Amino acid sequence: MHWEQPIILGKRAAEVIRSGCGVQMKDARVNQERRNGGGSKDHFDLKRLKRDDYGIPQDISKRYFVFAQREFQEPPSHLQHIPPWLIRHFEYAVQLSLDFFNDLKFKKVKELRKSQKDLPIAERRQEIIELLKDNQVLIIAGDTGCGKSTQVPQYLLQSGYTGIACTQPRRIACTALARRVAYETLNAYGSEVAYQIRFETTKSKRTKMLFLTEGLLLRQMENDSLLQQYN
Repeated sequence: MHWEQPIILGKRAAEVIRSGCGVQMKDARVNQERRNGGGSKDHFDLKRLKRDDYGIPQDISKRYFVFAQREFQEPPSHLQHIPPWLIRHFEYAVQLSLDFFNDLKFKKVKELRKSQKDLPIAERRQEIIELLKDNQVLIIAGDTGCGKSTQVPQYLLQSGYTGIACTQPRRIACTALARRVAYETLNAYGSEVAYQIRFETTKSKRTKMLFLTEGLLLRQMENDSLLQQYN
């Protein structure tokens, strides 16, 4: 199963049509490190960005941005025969298309946040967080689909936990849940939410939440009996 990640497209995309060059996607981190003269702190941490009611970063340009670089002083030869008015109409059509799809994606995020609030476990969110602060063990029992596997890990991530392990008995469940939680946290193209199964992992240094099989967790306990890599 695949969930489409909401992406905010740059409004300058239409300029590419006139310039005749490709759109290049670059990380803001590259330019930031150049300005800082080399190594710098992680500028990708979306937790530093202000978010709206749906969890979307306000200043998304700090993470993704689209820019067009002019490589030609004049339009390419294969575009010179196209009348300027036709190019303007095409640019306008592209902009309308981008606005339309962006609107659809924002509606999907809005519906997603509403469905999360409607889950039975949502009303216990603060209670779960408070209990975990004072207790090492917390058992949560609920019906299938109440949000135990997808929502509780998100509550911990939002509360500041940076080493979260979520076990699942099967490989397919690990990958599916990791993708779902990454989608709901708008992190499908990031690395804060990852999965680890036998011979395959998406884990990185920035991973804060890891979905893994029970067998792999037992293997980790052979070398780290206290599981100190998780908090």
